[in-house]
Amino acid sequence: MDDNKKLIEQWGKTNKQIALRIKHRKIILISIAGVIVFFIIFMAVFTSTDLIARPIKSLTSNSDPGEWAMFGRDPTHSGSIDASNTLPQGTVTELLTVNDEIHSAPVVSQGIIYLGTRDYQLYAINAGEGTVRWKFKAGSYIDSIPVVANNVVYFGSNDGNLYALDASNGKKLWEFKTQYAIRSSVAVADGRVYFGADDYFVYALDAASGKAIWRFETGNDIESSPVVANGIVYIGSQDDHFYALDARTGRLRLQYPAGGVGAFSPVEMDGKVYIASYSGLLTAIDGNARNWLWENQIRPNWQSLTIYGLLPNPPTVSGYLWSTKLGGSVVSSPTLAGNTIVLGLTNKVVAMNIQNHTKLWEFATSKPVSGTPATANNMVYVPCENGHLYVLDAATGANLKDILVGAKLNMAPAVVGSNIYLSSQDGKLFSVR
Repeated sequence: MDDNKKLIEQWGKTNKQIALRIKHRKIILISIAGVIVFFIIFMAVFTSTDLIARPIKSLTSNSDPGEWAMFGRDPTHSGSIDASNTLPQGTVTELLTVNDEIHSAPVVSQGIIYLGTRDYQLYAINAGEGTVRWKFKAGSYIDSIPVVANNVVYFGSNDGNLYALDASNGKKLWEFKTQYAIRSSVAVADGRVYFGADDYFVYALDAASGKAIWRFETGNDIESSPVVANGIVYIGSQDDHFYALDARTGRLRLQYPAGGVGAFSPVEMDGKVYIASYSGLLTAIDGNARNWLWENQIRPNWQSLTIYGLLPNPPTVSGYLWSTKLGGSVVSSPTLAGNTIVLGLTNKVVAMNIQNHTKLWEFATSKPVSGTPATANNMVYVPCENGHLYVLDAATGANLKDILVGAKLNMAPAVVGSNIYLSSQDGKLFSVR
């Protein structure tokens, strides 16, 4: 009898222990599940919203007023300037000839023109006399368009270095080494330097020392020049994607599929970013948009299942606002003045209204317009590979002036005062008045 009682007591204790272990395991499993759910929610909020970490809205690249000290002249790459320019008379002056090709555009700051060439030199030229103030020799081609900020000129070279020089005398302040060529132009904002390279990375460096702050890897070469606006870096890659990165941390905000966008630079206005692709597509993107969690990994499989009728169509790609076909192959980055965006194609220039997405006008050319047009005082300056500089009415596209420069004009002009500065592929720098 006593033995049975002991067995019953032991059995009870064992059941209690088992029940307690089951309870502990449930608590552990529930805790683990809670942590996993919390992590998923946290990652969804962190990657898809700005509730946890917001970009610094004041972090925007700058250019001195009244100058053309960077690609596209201003932080947004608008390629436009409010100026009192009168219609140029067509006086062409050759300021510089080098013994190699030029694939970089001139920029102008404090009366000095800065220009990179394929003879490995960066030239500083007095705009008034056309005399060389100084020159600096890199280790290879300089196709990167220089940028001048705070009396420092920044530019990349095919030798893989980003250089910072004293803009007044050409003395090297520092250099930063990457593995491959740097063809991207630079954006300077809040003491940082942003650029892309052919090693697939977007970089942020300290502007004073050249030390790396962060880098972000894309899937291919980066020839596009970054825009930095509202604390966000916008840039295209040859991997057929457009990227929006937090300028402070380099954290990915948006990866947008945009085939053929890699060679062109974006333009930004009022939180909207406009990108062009070689196929002739102009697309407007919400500059503040974020990818939803794992969007770029999930979407391809979702689309495949949609084809077989197993799932409904996936939601619209994050960031997409609208797009329109331009009727040809795009060969230049866009320029933007007011509500009018202008692009160069293989055989024409096209102007679009970004409010109603309609074509305003087009102007036919005999050769490609690969140099990004510039706009000043309601006139569009169009450099063409046929050697002509066309001055068009920004509202109608009417040809106001046809100036024969006489060289292959393949880069964006810089408009300063009454002068239009142009580089040509055959190694010449011109001033047109």
